[in-house]
Amino acid sequence: MRLRFLAGIAVLTAACGTVDHASTTPTLAPSAASATSPSATPSPASPPGKDYLPPTPYPASAGPYVIDLTWVGDSMGWALAAVPCAGQLCPAVAATTDGGVTWQPLPSPPVSLYAIAAAQGDCEQGDNCVSHIRFATSKIGYLFGPGLFMTVDGGESWHEVTSLPVETLEAAGGDVFRVVYDHGGCPGPCNRTVEEAPAGSNPWQTLLQIPGSLQIPEGALDTATLILQGSQTIYLPIYGNPAGGEPFTTLFRSLDGGQTWQELADPCVSKTVLGDSAIDFAAAPGGYLAALCFANGDPGAPAVLTSGTSGSSWGARLPVPVSSAGLIAAPSSGTLVVGPATTSGGGPYTSSLSVSTDGGLDWATATTDQVNLSAAPLGASLYLGFEDAMTGRWVGDDQTILTTTDGGTNWTARPFVIG
Repeated sequence: MRLRFLAGIAVLTAACGTVDHASTTPTLAPSAASATSPSATPSPASPPGKDYLPPTPYPASAGPYVIDLTWVGDSMGWALAAVPCAGQLCPAVAATTDGGVTWQPLPSPPVSLYAIAAAQGDCEQGDNCVSHIRFATSKIGYLFGPGLFMTVDGGESWHEVTSLPVETLEAAGGDVFRVVYDHGGCPGPCNRTVEEAPAGSNPWQTLLQIPGSLQIPEGALDTATLILQGSQTIYLPIYGNPAGGEPFTTLFRSLDGGQTWQELADPCVSKTVLGDSAIDFAAAPGGYLAALCFANGDPGAPAVLTSGTSGSSWGARLPVPVSSAGLIAAPSSGTLVVGPATTSGGGPYTSSLSVSTDGGLDWATATTDQVNLSAAPLGASLYLGFEDAMTGRWVGDDQTILTTTDGGTNWTARPFVIG
């Protein structure tokens, strides 16, 4: 999963679907910690590149740069990328059928890249700006965040879908789930709605409405993420902002495909240290759920909690040996992979993945990635995800994709090259 913590404490109630307030987030005094730009320690993180406008012009030999990945199996996947064009960075979509060994170009989609355009002030309306890609089948896919585009021919062509701004979107079991909001700005996103539709269908069914807003800076995205486990279990964490003094994350959960929902408390909240909060979640079959915790009292000492009851109860808090941890994946019950937060800026930077096969008791460094951030306009540690219990990918930097086929113990790095 990807790092998301940008703001605030929400006033969260539900109007559609049944919401059971199984537990509530305690009201604690805000932290005094100040926000900093993305760095080696967890901090409020805009989408990659949002606060770092890379130099231009770009030579034709630069890139391509990975923005996001999506897979419908171990071998078939797509990448949303940025490529040089006329001295700028333009959107591109590429496809692979050999697990990322080679990538073939697809026609350029009629969109703007949020990571680039927003930094230049060109995404005020957001209609055609996108930041993510997801495929539901080998033919049906989506570009979104905050705009929404759909393909029904494997990425050969894209058409815009009339929609409220889309914050997050995922697919499972032939269905697509998304979170939309009615306006952004400051505050915003406001009045989130969880919706579902069969893949390729435009009419969307409302599953849950969450009136109110988080105090999120203008232009911020990705503070809510959908996490699907099979076709029935849905998690929707809405992240707070630990470093900004508004730490708490609220977790919504449905165990019946979105028909009913429960609101759960942030499992990382400490009774002794104000401001501790969950910054990422990952799910595996059998009700396994893992939370990555930001420690407000010691930002360089993240921790994990795991649950075997879909978040109803949690085990002990265990330390993670990754000082800048921001991403977590759970390829199977008891196996955890943790990586650093998405990072951009300048100068040399080394990131690493740590893996535990006993639920976080013991850890080992699985792989590292080294990059000069001055030559990486979109940054490092942009994506971490698994297609199944064995096969996963990590975008260590915006020109390198690392692949594991043994559940996260060993990784192979390949440069991202289109064509």
